[in-house]
Amino acid sequence: MTLRTQLVPKYPQPPQDIPHPRSADSFRLHPMMTNHYSLLFAILVIAIKTLNTEEELKETGFGFPPPRHGLALIKWYVKTCIDNNMVALCNPVAGQFGFHEFHNSGFLLPPLKDKHTYMYFTIGNLHYRHAKDLPYEVRKYYDPHNKMSNMDRVIVKLNRNKNKIEEIYISEHYNPPRTFQLGASLIGDLRQDQNSQNILHKIFYY
Repeated sequence: MTLRTQLVPKYPQPPQDIPHPRSADSFRLHPMMTNHYSLLFAILVIAIKTLNTEEELKETGFGFPPPRHGLALIKWYVKTCIDNNMVALCNPVAGQFGFHEFHNSGFLLPPLKDKHTYMYFTIGNLHYRHAKDLPYEVRKYYDPHNKMSNMDRVIVKLNRNKNKIEEIYISEHYNPPRTFQLGASLIGDLRQDQNSQNILHKIFYY
Protein backbone atom coordinates (compact mmCIF):
# COMPACT_ATOMS: atom_id res chain seq x y z
CA MET A 1 0.00 0.00 0.00
CA THR A 2 1.33 3.33 -1.02
CA LEU A 3 1.08 6.20 1.46
CA ARG A 4 0.49 9.60 -0.02
CA THR A 5 1.81 12.59 1.83
CA GLN A 6 -0.68 15.43 1.89
CA LEU A 7 1.08 18.75 1.68
CA VAL A 8 -0.32 21.59 3.76
CA PRO A 9 -0.39 24.67 1.58
CA LYS A 10 1.68 27.56 2.80
CA TYR A 11 -0.13 30.85 2.84
CA PRO A 12 1.84 33.94 1.99
CA GLN A 13 2.84 36.23 4.87
CA PRO A 14 1.03 39.56 5.00
CA PRO A 15 2.97 42.51 3.66
CA GLN A 16 5.22 44.14 6.24
CA ASP A 17 3.46 47.49 6.05
CA ILE A 18 0.09 46.00 7.09
CA PRO A 19 -0.13 45.57 10.87
CA HIS A 20 -1.05 42.19 12.25
CA PRO A 21 -4.64 42.18 13.60
CA ARG A 22 -3.31 41.75 17.13
CA SER A 23 -0.38 44.11 16.88
CA ALA A 24 -0.18 47.23 18.99
CA ASP A 25 -0.48 49.37 15.88
CA SER A 26 -3.97 48.05 15.23
CA PHE A 27 -5.16 49.62 18.49
CA ARG A 28 -3.81 53.07 17.84
CA LEU A 29 -6.43 55.75 17.44
CA HIS A 30 -6.65 57.39 14.07
CA PRO A 31 -5.46 61.02 14.26
CA MET A 32 -8.97 62.21 13.43
CA MET A 33 -10.36 60.17 16.35
CA THR A 34 -7.70 61.58 18.67
CA ASN A 35 -8.66 65.10 17.64
CA HIS A 36 -12.31 64.21 18.18
CA TYR A 37 -11.70 63.10 21.77
CA SER A 38 -9.52 66.14 22.46
CA LEU A 39 -12.32 68.37 21.22
CA LEU A 40 -14.83 66.47 23.37
CA PHE A 41 -12.69 66.99 26.48
CA ALA A 42 -12.36 70.69 25.65
CA ILE A 43 -16.13 71.01 25.32
CA LEU A 44 -16.59 69.30 28.68
CA VAL A 45 -14.19 71.72 30.34
CA ILE A 46 -15.86 74.74 28.76
CA ALA A 47 -19.32 73.48 29.72
CA ILE A 48 -18.63 73.73 33.47
CA LYS A 49 -19.68 77.19 34.59
CA THR A 50 -17.58 78.93 37.22
CA LEU A 51 -19.49 80.73 39.97
CA ASN A 52 -17.79 83.87 41.27
CA THR A 53 -20.43 85.53 43.48
CA GLU A 54 -23.04 84.57 46.03
CA GLU A 55 -25.67 85.89 43.64
CA GLU A 56 -24.53 83.45 40.96
CA LEU A 57 -24.62 80.65 43.51
CA LYS A 58 -28.17 81.64 44.43
CA GLU A 59 -29.24 81.65 40.78
CA THR A 60 -28.20 78.00 40.35
CA GLY A 61 -30.66 76.90 43.04
CA PHE A 62 -28.01 74.50 44.33
CA GLY A 63 -28.60 72.84 47.67
CA PHE A 64 -31.74 74.62 48.83
CA PRO A 65 -34.44 74.82 50.07
CA PRO A 66 -34.62 71.95 52.60
CA PRO A 67 -34.54 69.02 52.52
CA ARG A 68 -31.66 69.80 50.12
CA HIS A 69 -28.37 69.91 52.03
CA GLY A 70 -25.83 71.07 49.45
CA LEU A 71 -25.72 74.74 50.43
CA ALA A 72 -25.09 73.91 54.07
CA LEU A 73 -22.50 71.35 52.95
CA ILE A 74 -20.44 73.68 50.75
CA LYS A 75 -20.63 76.46 53.35
CA TRP A 76 -19.36 74.10 56.04
CA TYR A 77 -16.65 72.68 53.79
CA VAL A 78 -15.00 75.96 52.77
CA LYS A 79 -15.10 77.26 56.35
CA THR A 80 -13.84 74.06 57.99
CA CYS A 81 -11.84 71.92 55.58
CA ILE A 82 -9.52 74.43 53.87
CA ASP A 83 -7.46 77.39 55.03
CA ASN A 84 -6.84 80.69 53.25
CA ASN A 85 -4.18 79.03 51.09
CA MET A 86 -6.47 76.13 50.10
CA VAL A 87 -4.47 73.68 52.20
CA ALA A 88 -6.64 70.68 53.08
CA LEU A 89 -7.57 70.61 56.77
CA CYS A 90 -9.81 67.55 56.37
CA ASN A 91 -8.38 64.29 55.07
CA PRO A 92 -10.19 63.04 51.94
CA VAL A 93 -7.76 60.15 51.49
CA ALA A 94 -8.65 58.74 54.92
CA GLY A 95 -12.38 58.96 54.21
CA GLN A 96 -13.04 61.60 56.84
CA PHE A 97 -16.67 62.84 56.94
CA GLY A 98 -17.62 60.37 54.20
CA PHE A 99 -15.09 61.50 51.61
CA HIS A 100 -14.32 58.89 48.95
CA GLU A 101 -12.59 58.90 45.61
CA PHE A 102 -14.52 60.20 42.62
CA HIS A 103 -13.33 58.24 39.57
CA ASN A 104 -14.79 60.62 36.97
CA SER A 105 -15.61 57.65 34.75
CA GLY A 106 -18.20 59.62 32.80
CA PHE A 107 -15.88 62.62 32.35
CA LEU A 108 -18.10 64.91 34.39
CA LEU A 109 -14.97 66.89 35.24
CA PRO A 110 -11.77 67.60 33.29
CA PRO A 111 -9.66 64.41 33.00
CA LEU A 112 -6.67 64.30 35.34
CA LYS A 113 -3.38 64.47 33.47
CA ASP A 114 -1.28 63.19 36.39
CA LYS A 115 -3.19 60.66 38.47
CA HIS A 116 -0.18 60.07 40.72
CA THR A 117 -0.32 63.66 41.93
CA TYR A 118 -3.99 64.57 41.60
CA MET A 119 -7.18 62.85 42.70
CA TYR A 120 -10.85 63.80 42.77
CA PHE A 121 -12.78 63.19 45.99
CA THR A 122 -16.50 63.59 46.64
CA ILE A 123 -18.46 64.27 49.82
CA GLY A 124 -22.15 64.67 50.56
CA ASN A 125 -23.62 61.18 50.38
CA LEU A 126 -25.27 61.09 53.79
CA HIS A 127 -25.68 57.34 53.59
CA TYR A 128 -21.94 56.80 53.15
CA ARG A 129 -19.60 55.55 55.87
CA HIS A 130 -18.44 58.31 58.27
CA ALA A 131 -20.99 60.81 56.87
CA LYS A 132 -22.56 60.73 60.33
CA ASP A 133 -19.56 62.80 61.45
CA LEU A 134 -20.77 65.75 59.38
CA PRO A 135 -22.30 68.55 61.48
CA TYR A 136 -25.98 68.41 62.36
CA GLU A 137 -26.65 71.50 60.23
CA VAL A 138 -25.75 69.46 57.14
CA ARG A 139 -27.55 66.25 58.14
CA LYS A 140 -30.69 67.48 59.89
CA TYR A 141 -33.10 67.11 56.94
CA TYR A 142 -31.78 63.74 55.77
CA ASP A 143 -34.50 61.20 55.07
CA PRO A 144 -33.40 57.90 53.47
CA HIS A 145 -36.80 57.72 51.74
CA ASN A 146 -36.48 61.18 50.19
CA LYS A 147 -33.96 61.43 47.33
CA MET A 148 -34.07 65.22 47.48
CA SER A 149 -32.42 65.11 50.89
CA ASN A 150 -29.32 63.31 49.59
CA MET A 151 -28.73 64.54 46.04
CA ASP A 152 -26.06 67.21 46.55
CA ARG A 153 -22.32 66.63 46.32
CA VAL A 154 -19.11 68.61 46.72
CA ILE A 155 -16.18 67.37 44.63
CA VAL A 156 -12.61 68.52 45.22
CA LYS A 157 -9.38 68.12 43.28
CA LEU A 158 -6.58 67.24 45.70
CA ASN A 159 -2.88 67.76 45.02
CA ARG A 160 -1.51 64.94 47.14
CA ASN A 161 2.09 66.16 46.99
CA LYS A 162 1.19 69.56 48.45
CA ASN A 163 -1.95 68.55 50.38
CA LYS A 164 -3.78 71.39 48.65
CA ILE A 165 -7.27 71.62 47.21
CA GLU A 166 -6.86 73.04 43.72
CA GLU A 167 -10.47 73.00 42.51
CA ILE A 168 -13.90 72.79 44.17
CA TYR A 169 -17.08 71.73 42.37
CA ILE A 170 -20.71 71.40 43.43
CA SER A 171 -23.05 68.96 41.72
CA GLU A 172 -26.61 67.69 41.86
CA HIS A 173 -25.75 64.00 41.93
CA TYR A 174 -23.22 64.26 39.07
CA ASN A 175 -25.66 65.75 36.56
CA PRO A 176 -23.47 67.66 34.02
CA PRO A 177 -25.85 70.61 33.48
CA ARG A 178 -26.16 70.96 37.25
CA THR A 179 -22.44 70.85 38.03
CA PHE A 180 -20.51 74.06 38.76
CA GLN A 181 -17.02 75.12 39.77
CA LEU A 182 -16.49 77.59 42.59
CA GLY A 183 -14.27 80.53 41.71
CA ALA A 184 -11.66 81.87 44.11
CA SER A 185 -13.67 85.01 44.88
CA LEU A 186 -16.78 83.03 45.87
CA ILE A 187 -14.73 80.68 48.03
CA GLY A 188 -13.22 83.69 49.77
CA ASP A 189 -16.64 85.28 50.34
CA LEU A 190 -18.05 82.07 51.82
CA ARG A 191 -15.03 81.66 54.09
CA GLN A 192 -15.13 85.24 55.37
CA ASP A 193 -18.75 85.08 56.49
CA GLN A 194 -18.49 84.79 60.27
CA ASN A 195 -22.19 84.21 60.90
CA SER A 196 -22.95 80.58 60.10
CA GLN A 197 -26.54 81.43 59.18
CA ASN A 198 -25.90 84.63 57.23
CA ILE A 199 -25.21 83.02 53.86
CA LEU A 200 -28.29 80.83 54.09
CA HIS A 201 -30.43 83.79 55.10
CA LYS A 202 -29.19 85.97 52.24
CA ILE A 203 -29.76 83.27 49.66
CA PHE A 204 -33.16 82.15 50.95
CA TYR A 205 -34.72 85.55 51.47
CA TYR A 206 -33.04 88.04 49.11
